[in-house]
Amino acid sequence: MKYIKEFENLNYKEPNVGDYVICQEKNENKDFISFIENNIGQIIKIKQYYTNEKLYYYIRYTGIPDNIKYHFYEGIHIDLYENNIRGMFLSEIKYWSKDKEDLETILSTNKYNL
Repeated sequence: MKYIKEFENLNYKEPNVGDYVICQEKNENKDFISFIENNIGQIIKIKQYYTNEKLYYYIRYTGIPDNIKYHFYEGIHIDLYENNIRGMFLSEIKYWSKDKEDLETILSTNKYNL
């Protein structure tokens, strides 16, 4: 029997280091937007943004296609010289959870319009 899963850990309080996220970002590159909205990243650091008091969440992604890798350079701002990190504000993080499976369920649901 199928059931509707309750997301106990979804969007609780504020995201923390180690949480998994699904983001949304405005950008002209459709491949980049599609990747960000359809893949799960993990928060590796939270830092105050240098021009205002907002928090900036540094998110690590895996499996980034070569044609959009240049969008993932922001590890240099936190002394991580990796090309798989993207910084996001809280307003750009659509969902977050300690449990990656919660977010995988959301992606599956969106994929099949359920």
